[in-house]
Amino acid sequence: MKKLLIFLSILLVLPICAYATTIDEQLANKKLEIKSIPITNAEDLYFILEEYSYYGDDGMYWYGVDVESCNEEVTKCNFMKSSLDENNQYQQDTFNDVEISYVYDADVKKIVDDILKDFPDDASFALTDIEFLKYYVDFMESDNYLNMGTYSSALKKAVGYKNFEIEPRLGDEGPLYWAQGGNATFKYNGTIYASKPLVMITGRHIVYLPKGTTDIKKALEDKLGKYFKVEDVTSIGSKETFLNEMRAGEIEYFNNYYYQYAPAGMTAEQFADDFMNEYFYGEDAPMKIVSDCEDEMYNVTLDGYGLDILVLLTDDDTNPTFNSNDILSDVTIETDSYIPLDTLIQVAKLTSGTEYDKIVNVLNSSNIDVFDLKLFAKSTGSYVTKLDNGTFQVKLPIKEEFKNQDIKLYYINEAGEKEEIPVTISGDYAVFETNHFSTYTLVAEPKTSNNPPTGDNFNKYITLLIISLMGTLTILYQTKKNLN
Repeated sequence: MKKLLIFLSILLVLPICAYATTIDEQLANKKLEIKSIPITNAEDLYFILEEYSYYGDDGMYWYGVDVESCNEEVTKCNFMKSSLDENNQYQQDTFNDVEISYVYDADVKKIVDDILKDFPDDASFALTDIEFLKYYVDFMESDNYLNMGTYSSALKKAVGYKNFEIEPRLGDEGPLYWAQGGNATFKYNGTIYASKPLVMITGRHIVYLPKGTTDIKKALEDKLGKYFKVEDVTSIGSKETFLNEMRAGEIEYFNNYYYQYAPAGMTAEQFADDFMNEYFYGEDAPMKIVSDCEDEMYNVTLDGYGLDILVLLTDDDTNPTFNSNDILSDVTIETDSYIPLDTLIQVAKLTSGTEYDKIVNVLNSSNIDVFDLKLFAKSTGSYVTKLDNGTFQVKLPIKEEFKNQDIKLYYINEAGEKEEIPVTISGDYAVFETNHFSTYTLVAEPKTSNNPPTGDNFNKYITLLIISLMGTLTILYQTKKNLN
């Protein structure tokens, strides 16, 4: 209704040549491969195919594939491919009776089904203050499409900190408020394993400070300085002034433009009141919390990007921590140190190949379990390889055949030498700390027992002990007799 910015309807923005070549070849061959579990309606297929859409930076050229119709099983469909190039040349092509095949890992699907069995079809999650501000700055400077969901600790907790890419379809931006929501897919390793009708993630221009804070400007500089380069913190007046200016702006918008589309009899004041109730005063208003915030508002410049914020005094702890668990391998990495908030764990189990053979030779053992561990942040387009301050805690699952054996952990350094890493066994996991990531190897060795013998061996042990004692007593008796 009100100047809402509907954005981010395209899931990924990638070079047109890569997507176009892939989809063109498959459509021409009338065989389209979809990295997804089987779907049951053409609408879901339409959302998946948004990944093959591309819009130019100026919005003037695009490439897209639409689903015209499908059979009931969504295994054969008719498609329309449309494109408008840089020269404004429009083209449409039809591809009928294209066979659809779905590629996914059945074992992963079972795990995902169990993880999401209690996840609601209608769910909403709010970013904390630092989570939203990091998303805002990353969104402004990144060339990649970024999901608010990968920044939300609340959403991550709801899915057991599993390394899903959770992608809602649409977005909404209002005053001091951002949101992504709608139909959402749950991806693992680029494959869709689930979808939910409505997942909403929201973020607000609010910074939380401890109750009792008196010097708010300094407190803002101190808190935000842990995560950003803070270039400026400036008071911009009261929230009452801000809200009055917001209402006045809506009246002006109505009088200058919207009046021609407004319902009959609607006045500019009614239009402005509706807007303010929708965002600030109504029962379900996303910014209703503004009434609990401090009166003074601020403009902050973080890593070169400025935005207006409110301040809320609360005892809630909003310092972000990192926790990510790999769905298939069940490896977990945690840290209290700061790393990009959209970082997800990536795990590859090595069971063959040159690197695996090298590890076998260096460790002189084939009774091993090899984990190649990585952390990838989409916002930076790079891997998190080490921490300059702090450590990661890593939990590696111990496979069944390793249990009741002595477990050691090794890392092969750049010189090709093994380094033993201290490891603690906690239940079914081997736990260790590190400040960098590479390939780590669990080695199982038979346990050496220091316990007394049992059964027949125990009887032999007692017999030998008695004989030994009798011999000792005999020697002592003879010694004493000789002395006398």
